Amino acid sequence: MKNIIEFKNFVDILNSKEELRNGDCAINAIVTYKWGRNKTEIDNLRVIFRRTTIEGGRINMDDGRRINSDLFHLDFDPDYQSYTFDEENKKIIIEGNSSKMGGPYTVEIIEN
Repeated sequence: MKNIIEFKNFVDILNSKEELRNGDCAINAIVTYKWGRNKTEIDNLRVIFRRTTIEGGRINMDDGRRINSDLFHLDFDPDYQSYTFDEENKKIIIEGNSSKMGGPYTVEIIEN
């Protein structure tokens, strides 16, 4: 439930969100991916926030130039990752752990 509240609080402050037909919304965002020992990648990506149906709370990112599905997780689920809304910096932080990323990883999303 905490993840859904953090998700909603972030979506509520977005200024330029595109409302999608099905009730979801999307933004252009600066995405910062951190993993391993001091590895960081930054890209501009379209991010979709799933607000309806059984997918509510999920976050999906389109492939970018540097951050893409071949190398990174682009789909996040509140049942498997941890969400934190950083109100001061107006960003949502996703934390997870996977073999694909070699252990813990953090994704920060800020509206562009």
